[in-house]
Amino acid sequence: MALLLAIPVHATGLAFAACGLALLVTQPLSVYLVVVSVILVGVSAALYTVATKSTRARALGAEESEELRAIVDEVRHELGAPRIRRLRIDREFNASVWRGWLGNELTFGWPLWCATTDVERLGIIGHEVAHLVNGDVLRRRPLGLALRMLTNWHDEGQRMRIRRPRTRGLQIVRVFVGWVLAHATAWYRALILKLMLSQSQRAEYRADLLAARAVGTSAVVAGLTALPRDSVVMRVMRTAQEKGTDPWKAITDRVASLPPTELRRLALKARAETAPTPGGDTHPPLGRRIAVLEAHEVHGQMRIDPGRWRRAERQMSNAVRDVAVVRRAKRRRFG
Repeated sequence: MALLLAIPVHATGLAFAACGLALLVTQPLSVYLVVVSVILVGVSAALYTVATKSTRARALGAEESEELRAIVDEVRHELGAPRIRRLRIDREFNASVWRGWLGNELTFGWPLWCATTDVERLGIIGHEVAHLVNGDVLRRRPLGLALRMLTNWHDEGQRMRIRRPRTRGLQIVRVFVGWVLAHATAWYRALILKLMLSQSQRAEYRADLLAARAVGTSAVVAGLTALPRDSVVMRVMRTAQEKGTDPWKAITDRVASLPPTELRRLALKARAETAPTPGGDTHPPLGRRIAVLEAHEVHGQMRIDPGRWRRAERQMSNAVRDVAVVRRAKRRRFG
């Protein structure tokens, strides 16, 4: 049902591009119409791209990702997942997979990397690769693009509602149109998200269980119990930003210095999370995910030598320095 609601949204964006291209083909000698056609095509492109601006991810080159790619490929072959074309890192406490225009991409947030152990990291990578096996990325792509377009329309409506001086004649009309556009797109977006909710949550359970077949239930559970460390990581990143120090070393040192009692407390916090997030979340509560995993426990055979993780870190050192540039970091969970 959510996919059906996304069709009119995509039709709107494609209509702008189609009108622009039609004018360009039929009226190539009219400067005015050529300008209009370029604007229409530009609007269509902007609707699909503007809302993606967040924390910039750094694509890893072949030499930078050699060891990490080998690790990911081992997990991928174990699960029977399709090829991952590109690996990236960014400044978010998150890991994700996405189907780009040229192939599958896996992004690992460096704050999350610094705050996790080798086993926890393996569980997180297994979960993300499992999404590719289940086809979740392909199902999410048209919905994600539709939601992005609706966000752009909503932002434009909000801008139209801003009152400006010396525009009394058309101000009422512009504000009214902006109000309708902002509220209609917000309502439509909320409806799609509501219909996506159960589908997205089922996808997380399936990815957890599939990942456990390759890396073991204990590794996937370890990855989930590491997520409540985000509050610690964000505080360290803010402090490092204020002091102008290396945030990644600060995160690694802070997490390594956490006493065992604090680590157990954070792990218990994850297990205690059984209530849905207010406002709805595409991820089920951590406690429920852990309970489902432990009810279907699997002892995975995959083990990655610790030296390989250290080698991967050394190869990514240049990319890590690039993403150390101060940018706004958002709290997200891997999914």
